[in-house]
Amino acid sequence: MDDIKLVSSLHEKPTFLPPYQIRHSVTQISLILFALFFLNGVVLLTVRSFQWCHGPKKTHKNIATDEHKLAYRVVSIIMNGLLGVTGIYHFLRLPEETTIAERITGFEELSILAYLQIAYQLWAIPMGVFFVPEPKEMLYHHIGVMVVGSLSAFFTNGFRYHDPFFFGLIESSSVPLVVMNMLRDSPKTATKHPVANALVGLSFALSFIVTRVFMWMPQAFDFIRLAAMMSYTCAGYLGKIGLVFSIVVCFFLTALQLFWAGKIIRGVLAVVVASDGDSDGKKAKKVN
Repeated sequence: MDDIKLVSSLHEKPTFLPPYQIRHSVTQISLILFALFFLNGVVLLTVRSFQWCHGPKKTHKNIATDEHKLAYRVVSIIMNGLLGVTGIYHFLRLPEETTIAERITGFEELSILAYLQIAYQLWAIPMGVFFVPEPKEMLYHHIGVMVVGSLSAFFTNGFRYHDPFFFGLIESSSVPLVVMNMLRDSPKTATKHPVANALVGLSFALSFIVTRVFMWMPQAFDFIRLAAMMSYTCAGYLGKIGLVFSIVVCFFLTALQLFWAGKIIRGVLAVVVASDGDSDGKKAKKVN
């Protein structure tokens, strides 16, 4: 009950940040978004100038698709690397002991991570729809991240304590994922460097399971618990709707992480079983 009373007292503050802070948030997101599209254009022009994707048997359409795909991958590596490093830095600097009030309404200086994520998702959605076809679940993921990010960027009680983890640290697992996708886009390179290909896949699997399953669960539980208490004690409709929606999205993103983790584990097991089968086959040939 003491926690409920403490959380209830936080509703005395306005639901949204002051107008000047909201303008600042929108400005920062817009500038980062512009920088991302500019960087994408620079990378795309560089790819075209060196003709990295041009193959003798490819049509012009295939060449254009490969160019956009490579530019998308390069920008993703840069952005995920920036988010991962920034998130880890701030995550390690978070105080070990915090009050519920601090985790809900403090740490406004960490909003930059929400700005970066919202801009990144706003860039990734049109790129994933028009230039680099992505699975539907990934597009839903982009939208979900923007919803939760908006809570941090525009609401007074923005749960910014969790920004370094959700909007930064977990993206460290996305770097090997992008490299792995680049190798899939170039099967010849993957075949030419099998050890590097295997190491990239292993690093992705390990980093994903550690950050997006084992580390994710306690962070998600804490966010959902605090957001549920805020929603329960909230009298205003706008605040309650925003909180409930964020809770639903967090459940969805958690289920998505577990879904992807299951696919990763099945993939690793399939590789292990296949390698065991190959080794048994070689032994049988030697015996014969």
